[in-house]
Parts: sequence; C-alpha cells; structure tokens
Amino acid sequence: MGGLRVNVRGGETNIKGLYAIGEVADTGLHGANRLASNSLLEALVMGGFNLPRYLGEPWVGPRLDDGLLVTLKLRDNGPLMSIDEVRRVNWEYVGILRSGEGLRKAVDLYERVNMAVSTRESNAALVSYLTAYAALLRTESRGGTHYRVDYPVKDINWQRRIYFRVSPP
Repeated sequence: MGGLRVNVRGGETNIKGLYAIGEVADTGLHGANRLASNSLLEALVMGGFNLPRYLGEPWVGPRLDDGLLVTLKLRDNGPLMSIDEVRRVNWEYVGILRSGEGLRKAVDLYERVNMAVSTRESNAALVSYLTAYAALLRTESRGGTHYRVDYPVKDINWQRRIYFRVSPP
C-alpha cells in the first residue's frame, strides 16, 4: 500500500510526468493483504495505461528545494553490521509500529557502525539507517507503511519530502 496517490488513468500522480506503479502506488485496487501477485496485477494494469503517450516528455518533477535536506556523515571506522543484525534492529525498532524511542535506538545503533565501505552488509545498514532516520524525523503517521504510535495522525506540515545527502567521511 504505497504512499503515492494515483488516478485510474495509468498511475498518474498530481505531478506532471510522474507515474507510480506497484508497491509505491496507492491505487485503491488492493485489499487488506498485500500479496506480490496483487502488486504485479496493479503494475500490469496501471503501468501500461497512459505511459506510451508520455514517453519522451521532459522531466518536470520535484526539486530539492521542496523538502527537508539532511546532511549525514558516515563513519569510516568501527564494526560492520551483519545482515542478521540489520534484520534484528529493523524488526525491533523500525517495524510496523514505530515509536520515537525505538527509532532513536535504531539510529544510535546504525551510527556506531562503519557504512563507508561498499559491501552488501554495509549497504543494507545504510538503507536501514536512512529509513530509521527519516521515520524519526517524520513526527506523524502517513499511509500504511509509516505508523508512529507516539504520533498516530497525519500532520499537514509533513506534506513534503526528506532528502538525504551523505557526505564522505
């Protein structure tokens, strides 16, 4: 159940030239359970509707100045985190029901590890770190994929994007 609201004309969003299909799209076609076959059906049905007509048009999507820009510096020393550790941290603190306290614990754990090397494990830790950091910043609940028990409702002030810039260590 994605967060990008689309219409019935092939996954069009309210941003000219931006289409959303599959897991990222909120099409209204799915039920309470999100099975892979549902997403595939949505992608096939919604994805092929209007796309050929718009191929080749210039990008007129969002700019970096329409949201919150956060600059992070990664550690280039310290321990690496295993995939199992990343899974455990995400399960315990960045799962379906999130809280500021749990997200802060996840962010603190990720900030202790070396993510400046390019390995499968460090890339998983980096993506999870950015997810936890963004979820910690976003003090609201939005859609079915971001629910904060300490902020259970949408906040109009968060109708914007969060951009991350990762600076070298």
